[in-house]
Amino acid sequence: MFNEEIEKSSVSLRNVGIIEERYMNGDRCVRLGYFLKVLDRHNLVSLSAGGIYPSMTKDEFLRSAQDLQFLIAFSQSAAGPDLAGLMDFSEGGQRDKAAKAVALFRGFKIVRSALLFPEGLRVFLLKREQ
Repeated sequence: MFNEEIEKSSVSLRNVGIIEERYMNGDRCVRLGYFLKVLDRHNLVSLSAGGIYPSMTKDEFLRSAQDLQFLIAFSQSAAGPDLAGLMDFSEGGQRDKAAKAVALFRGFKIVRSALLFPEGLRVFLLKREQ
């Protein structure tokens, strides 16, 4: 479902970021990243914490935030994605980079959402506005 939206992008390599949250991280996000790569070899996928548990936002994810065209984020609410994990799991020296990344991601447009079972969580696909 999400890959159809990503494939519509006209760029040859599609940068997709996955924000890992305390309730959706680790192996589940690693598998999602693999799935997106297998569906289309043009998908470059980066995880905010690299699939580790407990999550710790990786500096390279924050540095590459401006290069992302798509973002997958999770929320316990249908209102929209929860971007707090980038701040919650950033080390002290990364807080400014995390705040800039969150501000950038808030400008992305929600293009799809789905309800995940049995977790009862929402997953959102966001796209950078041109």
